[in-house]
Amino acid sequence: MTLQRKGGLPAPAIDGTTARYREAVPGADVVVEATRTGFEQFVEIRERPEMAGYTYTLPVKAKGLEAKAHKDGSVTFTDARTGDARATMPALVIWDASVDKRSGKHEIRTRVGMKVVDRGKGLP
Repeated sequence: MTLQRKGGLPAPAIDGTTARYREAVPGADVVVEATRTGFEQFVEIRERPEMAGYTYTLPVKAKGLEAKAHKDGSVTFTDARTGDARATMPALVIWDASVDKRSGKHEIRTRVGMKVVDRGKGLP
């Protein structure tokens, strides 16, 4: 599987296991963190969008895989020939900049609506 972006990404600023792509989308950075089991991707928006219905498209190239969205918001990628699960993308979550003073975590979170669209070959 390959995460893509129409027009490519700027060169990342690397800090340990984190790659930050500054201004990858207007007014926002894309941040990718390597983990022990894979990676996590974040879109860090510096200012609240003025328009209602803000959207973000994440093209995924998944040759030989089929994507299936689930009611819990996750997406499973299965082998197109065997039907075996190969990867799972958990439900998307958004949070604001506030941080709980005790835990140090972003406690105000909500799920993000998402849909899987098969666009065939090429980017949208």
